[in-house]
Amino acid sequence: MSFTSTWWCLRNRWCKLRSVPTNWPLLGMLPGLIRNAHRVHEYATDVLVETKGTFEFHGPVLANFNMLATSDPANVHHILSKNFSNYPKGVEFRKIFDILGNGIFNVDSELWEIYRKTTMSLMSHAKFQTSLERNVRDIIERGLRPILDDFAEQGTLFDLHDIFQRFTFDGISKLLLDLDPRSLSIGLPHVPCEKALNDVVDTIMQRHILPESCWKLQKWLRIGKEMKLIQAWEAVDQFLYPCISRKQEEMMYKTIKDEDFDVFTSYIKAYNQLTNGNNSGNVQEFLRDTFLNLMFAGRHHKCSSHLFFLALG
Repeated sequence: MSFTSTWWCLRNRWCKLRSVPTNWPLLGMLPGLIRNAHRVHEYATDVLVETKGTFEFHGPVLANFNMLATSDPANVHHILSKNFSNYPKGVEFRKIFDILGNGIFNVDSELWEIYRKTTMSLMSHAKFQTSLERNVRDIIERGLRPILDDFAEQGTLFDLHDIFQRFTFDGISKLLLDLDPRSLSIGLPHVPCEKALNDVVDTIMQRHILPESCWKLQKWLRIGKEMKLIQAWEAVDQFLYPCISRKQEEMMYKTIKDEDFDVFTSYIKAYNQLTNGNNSGNVQEFLRDTFLNLMFAGRHHKCSSHLFFLALG
């Protein structure tokens, strides 16, 4: 066997045995990540298995792309439960996720504790589960099934990912704001807020990769993905604030009993607890940030549900 063929065999054997990417000068471990982008979840699993559950990823020089990944249950418990207060999100995190305001993803300390307590209490409430089941069933019957039947009759190709994103958007909007935006309708109408959330995710991802000076320059020049985020921010606010105002008006003419279940009312109570009944703050801004964070989690469940539970601790 020649030297070349021997080297090729050894190289292939090494590659099969070793999943951890090489930390190249300047480029860091990015080449290995790109090479396995088509199987990123399987690749991450391989790397974590090989590194016994904890791995430090080094990104390119000057890029904001260094990460620490862990699947070790002891580490997860240490960070998310036992010593959660020692791991604040910090200023840099808030800069990247600025559109989410003072929602549960961004805050720490007392405000985070109030959000967590309120959200966990809601999710464990029997009436929440009933309401969730009813909303899902209604959207399936009035939205999902007719659309799939129409596609089948027409023999039309469609984007299933888009269908499921519309499904989750309508569901979370109905659950939180008692409004079905009907983005999941025959013809797949354009709903600005529904599409805006995609732009939010894309821009936040870019901010994790680019140096802060680069994306801030884009924001100042109003170009690229930062321009899309500006437009998305406007679309989100134009959707949420009228919904919040409508719900507030309904509350003025409705007597809420302690045993009644209502997501909107529960967060009003959380706001009063936070401000000690002082109405000098901006309750609409609080509710906007609250519901946007929950919609962000509910709408982009694949990429952000783990962040949501991270926020809840």
